[in-house]
Amino acid sequence: MLCTLAVDDSASMRSLVTPAREQAGFDVVVAKDRKEALNHAQQNDVDFVLTDLDMPSLDSFDLIKKLHEFPHHKFVLMLALTTEPDTGRN
Repeated sequence: MLCTLAVDDSASMRSLVTPAREQAGFDVVVAKDRKEALNHAQQNDVDFVLTDLDMPSLDSFDLIKKLHEFPHHKFVLMLALTTEPDTGRN
């Protein structure tokens, strides 16, 4: 079965993502921060990464770069999302 790594500091967002990915046929592993995500990714294969873009303890772009440094994650699809409103646009 394919595996999704869902990274989000919000427990409620992790709980929303998990059933949706499971219904799509994925195993889901959740991480609340960069450290947990990298620890899991070092030891396990991941087929898809879904990460929150805006977390206090995590630069999602840095996480994506680090994950791509692992040979077995070099070509893994990664998606960064946010639930924060875009207040900078008119």
